[in-house]
Amino acid sequence: MPRGKKICPKCNAEHGPRTHKCGCGHEFFKADAAVAASPEPMIVDHKQIISDVKSTLSNIEARSRSTPVTPSTGYCRTTVSPTPSVQLSQVSYRAAGRSIYAPAGRCPVKPAGFKNDKWEEPWTEDTVKDWAVEVYNYGLPYLPEAVVYFARYFWDINGPDFKKIRSLVLEALIPEPQEVITG
Repeated sequence: MPRGKKICPKCNAEHGPRTHKCGCGHEFFKADAAVAASPEPMIVDHKQIISDVKSTLSNIEARSRSTPVTPSTGYCRTTVSPTPSVQLSQVSYRAAGRSIYAPAGRCPVKPAGFKNDKWEEPWTEDTVKDWAVEVYNYGLPYLPEAVVYFARYFWDINGPDFKKIRSLVLEALIPEPQEVITG
């Protein structure tokens, strides 16, 4: 018998490996019989489902409040006003696992001086830092790397200034670790 062929047990005809039914009526593979649906209506306890969802949400909320993320495990987010001279002491942390690292779509905020897809006035360090803070505080959980990613829409990533832009963005968004003095 040639390889990959099958023979019909009724008429001894030779068939290919994917043939399901012989000309004599023999079926090589019988489909499983369909199972009839139960005539009983399905009962859904909406109150139980809502209770389960509320319980799950409260557990998640309690977990996120109980364990603060430290700068060693995530990124520190400082709430900085658009004016670089005024800094607030309020510091909140953003967990790296729940934040956007590589964003999709266009940047939500344009830097000052960038209009009609070109720079109408030269950018300064303060322009970059203010823009970075605005994007970071926009509302979505962007990580500092996501803000650096968005910089490619306004500055040439292969240009000589992009390293400086990147360092300015990270400087504006990741504060320097403060030395702890004991004793």
